[in-house]
Amino acid sequence: MMKIIWAMPRAAALTYFFALVGASWAQDSTYCRKVRERAASDASLLFAPSVQVQGLKFPSDGTVDLSVTNGSGYQFRAGLSLSPLDMYRGTRTLRVGEADCQAHELTMTLQELLLAGADFGRLPALRRELAYLDLQESAWGAILAETERRLAAGAATLVDATDVRKRVSDLSRKRAQLKGDVQRLEAMGLDQLEHRALSPALIDDAIAAGMRFEDEVSDIRELDPWTLSLTGGVVPQDAHNFFGMVQLGFNVGAFVRHAKEERYLAARAEELRAARYEAPAQFQRFRAQVQAAHDQAQRELDIVSNSLSAARAAREILAAHENAPNASHAVALTDLGLIEGEADRVYLTALVEELTRALETPHGS
Repeated sequence: MMKIIWAMPRAAALTYFFALVGASWAQDSTYCRKVRERAASDASLLFAPSVQVQGLKFPSDGTVDLSVTNGSGYQFRAGLSLSPLDMYRGTRTLRVGEADCQAHELTMTLQELLLAGADFGRLPALRRELAYLDLQESAWGAILAETERRLAAGAATLVDATDVRKRVSDLSRKRAQLKGDVQRLEAMGLDQLEHRALSPALIDDAIAAGMRFEDEVSDIRELDPWTLSLTGGVVPQDAHNFFGMVQLGFNVGAFVRHAKEERYLAARAEELRAARYEAPAQFQRFRAQVQAAHDQAQRELDIVSNSLSAARAAREILAAHENAPNASHAVALTDLGLIEGEADRVYLTALVEELTRALETPHGS
């Protein structure tokens, strides 16, 4: 059986097939490779012709069936089946694979962003805090060395030295924890999400990609009611004995199906826009969480800034009374407290900046 559809010649369809397959391989991801290969696998049977061989034994009384048969005794037939309608389905199948790929990639980007959760915006802030403490390591080392010298000279008590050692140990431990947090967030891949975070355009693209996938699948389903075939072949016993038959079919249930399909697409579009488990609702919840984290960081920054102002004022007073009893110990503890407080201020300032930038991301950026 050979099926022919007028709209798409075989050569054009095959050209489109190989061009699309070759281009799609340019973008590489494991999921996209999987769905593209599956689409190409399905399309290969739709594009390719099939060979058919028949063997007939005619009734002895000369009656014939409803197919293209006439003759007596035995007869062998060979034919080639090629369906441009199926070839067109093949091109749409390739497009379904591509649409599936794009929808999945956008959805996964969004899911990775949502999975960042409370860690969103912290990576650059932690890096800045770590860089500050790296610069201050020599400063707290000098304070500890001076305290140890004063202890050895009898100018400081063991209790004073223990206080300074503990504060220096806390700063060193905090620096080590920061390194671990930075490595953990880098391992989560947050570097790749920072520049795309909270863009409303990402949600719009995810919805559009989801609907494009649904539209592509629906377009293939719209072809189901139609059949167009050309049956052709040759009887090998007689090289000049060709036969053929053209047949066009249409299932009238297509009118009902089309209406139902339109209602399905409308329902799917509404689901993508409004369902609590789809991208827009998840995005709004995540944005609310980021807003809350921003407000909390701003409140903490205000508290730390006020504490640093008070500590700096106290440090100036101590500088004016450096010869007072136990002034050196108080200066050491105050300087260490200023380093720790400034590290907190650097982190919170960077975090507020990151979250502010994310919340102010313009639509379509």
